[in-house]
Amino acid sequence: MRIRVSKREQNKKSIETLLTEIIGAAGAAGVTITAIEAVAGYDRHTIVKYLLVLEQRNIISCRPIGKAKVWSLDTAPLQSVFRALSQPKSFVEQVLSVVMTSVPQGLVIVDSQHRILYANQVAQLMDKDKKAQSQYIYELFGLENPVRLSKLVSLFDQSETTAKQTILAPNNKWYSLSMQSFLKGNQRAVVVLIDDITAQKIAQQTIIDQSSLLGAERNALDAATIMAETDVRGVITYVNDKFCKISGYSRKELIGNTHSVVNSGYHPKSFWANLWKTIGSGVVWQGEIKNKRKDGTFYWVDSVIAPVFDAKKKPIKYLAIRYDITKYKEPSLLKIKAKRK
Repeated sequence: MRIRVSKREQNKKSIETLLTEIIGAAGAAGVTITAIEAVAGYDRHTIVKYLLVLEQRNIISCRPIGKAKVWSLDTAPLQSVFRALSQPKSFVEQVLSVVMTSVPQGLVIVDSQHRILYANQVAQLMDKDKKAQSQYIYELFGLENPVRLSKLVSLFDQSETTAKQTILAPNNKWYSLSMQSFLKGNQRAVVVLIDDITAQKIAQQTIIDQSSLLGAERNALDAATIMAETDVRGVITYVNDKFCKISGYSRKELIGNTHSVVNSGYHPKSFWANLWKTIGSGVVWQGEIKNKRKDGTFYWVDSVIAPVFDAKKKPIKYLAIRYDITKYKEPSLLKIKAKRK
């Protein structure tokens, strides 16, 4: 079914389209009714009539400057302007309208005075807890002035055309801003993409805190115990100073080798088979081991060997923590100690 549109309705739309285009071309500075009249070609009464209609629809706004009135596009979303036109000028405009309203980030366009010319729905939702909708971009983040948005200021100074900045808002939320400036006639404006990265920042801080805690725990163990790490094949990848001191081997002699270098030959093969079966299945092994130093003497260690897992709960290396218990295991040492007493 084809709907017929009266000439009067067509004429009304063409006047609204024309006025919107004239005011939009003037940018944030706005345009007086005298200037509109000179371009539009309609009488002042007709122009005023349609200006009031567009103002009621929040497409344009009027502000007094001295005795004159200046008209400019309102800060209403850009799609409202598109709806006011009989048809978007081109397919590109239609695509841009869809893109701007559907991007997952907040999208804001601001003029050189930091006033918001356009805000998509994501950006508007940032204002949901405020009593009045923000008119300036710094208000959007709960800031009192634009000083914190230093990168945005540099774009209007024309020293940069693109910029990125991360800010912490008073509500303890973190935002990442990606900014691109452009010219509309003689007016400079900036497109700002806003990402709420609060969750990411919290996760990063958690990782830093956990790393600090693990570092402190490792330092404490390093100072108090004999430590070593091996890969899943048993090749030594790390030893601490206490391991080197008790074994008599240097770090260079131990790393890349296996623990067979300190094997005393005291324990049967079944002992080692059970050890590897236990840690290979992801279970912690604990027991006493007799080792041999580089000089051929023996020492005993109380050992705890724990598997370290990957994301799939598969062992990727083993951490061994040992305590020297030689004085409790060697009878000859006990006799010497008794004689000294």
